[in-house]
Amino acid sequence: MTLTTQQRRTASQEVHADLQASTLALANIARDRGLSPERVRLALSVAVHADGSDVWLVRDYLAQAVRDIGATPVDHSVLSETTRRRARQWYAMHEPPHHDFNRGHDAHP
Repeated sequence: MTLTTQQRRTASQEVHADLQASTLALANIARDRGLSPERVRLALSVAVHADGSDVWLVRDYLAQAVRDIGATPVDHSVLSETTRRRARQWYAMHEPPHHDFNRGHDAHP
């Protein structure tokens, strides 16, 4: 699955909006999803060299975190449900966990 430069930029902005709304830090994502901080950074930026599975994992993880605090995640225009159906042909997809924000996750600065 290939995205244009503009699609990558838009997808990154949308994922970052969910990161901001989630109150999670990059370290939370890396620890909770078993990814290195560098892999999380690449996924958040929807970089050309990012693993597509990581991009979807981080996108879904953050969207679930936003729902778990009672807010509404971004309506993703690039990493949409329609795109997800096509992406399943190339990438392993995993259900994101629910978050218990009473356990003391680090807040996103």
